[in-house]
Amino acid sequence: MFDDPRAQFFENVLPAYSAFIESLKSDVSGLSRDLRLGKDAALALFHLREHVPWAKGKPWPAFLKACPDYGLLQDIVNVFKHGARHNGQIAKPTDIFETVVLTEYEDAEGTYHSAEKEVTIHLRDGSRRDMKTVLTAVLTMWVTEFKAQGLLQRFELPKPEPHVIPARCTANGGAPLNLEMRQGLRFRQVYRLQKFNTETGKIEAVDITGHNYTFSIYKAPPVNLDISLTNNETGEKIEGTVQLSPDETLQYDGLNTDEERETFGAAIARKYAAQLLCRQID
Repeated sequence: MFDDPRAQFFENVLPAYSAFIESLKSDVSGLSRDLRLGKDAALALFHLREHVPWAKGKPWPAFLKACPDYGLLQDIVNVFKHGARHNGQIAKPTDIFETVVLTEYEDAEGTYHSAEKEVTIHLRDGSRRDMKTVLTAVLTMWVTEFKAQGLLQRFELPKPEPHVIPARCTANGGAPLNLEMRQGLRFRQVYRLQKFNTETGKIEAVDITGHNYTFSIYKAPPVNLDISLTNNETGEKIEGTVQLSPDETLQYDGLNTDEERETFGAAIARKYAAQLLCRQID
């Protein structure tokens, strides 16, 4: 990976960035997954300068002129690596955090919400930045740098997706979002409420001063799987139902295709075969 600039880009930088973007698209929030992947992408994008020959001797101001957000990326990396800082645009690591953005829309049935995720950067001056936009700006700069060196000539970054009004997902207007947490470990979740203005076609912040919001978290019901095992030599069948553990239930809920569920079921059958056999003997 470190032996060739193109390999460094395609085997380290781009996969780290893409993993972060894909994580933001998922409907699961928790365990600081988005934050961790954002950190990985930030480190890969910032330190690429140390691994490409033409960039090592390039003056620092030239990078900032090409991409002002490269300076902010340096502060992001520094605060992740070294903790609280007395200088720079970010004061401490906890000023970079995951946010669930709830946007309010209206249709013929009334008000409904959509939920999106972002990693928010709270700057020392009180303003906020979205880490996705910062990392995308730096990635775009690097692609331009590579092309100027005759590299990545056929590579093109995806065009920004236009904002479209999402359709209502639930009858009551709630925004579906799965929360993931670990027993005994603190759970931190930040929410931001905003509203789509149908007259201006723009999203506006919602002032929640003086308002109280409550929500409920329910433990997912256990998942039971019916298992049937057949002895290839005797033809004897062992059938029964097993209750998945919380971790297995979470894994099962994340499966998307029948093939994935079939593979998962086969693994569970092997795991609980002895338990089912004991039940049948009893």
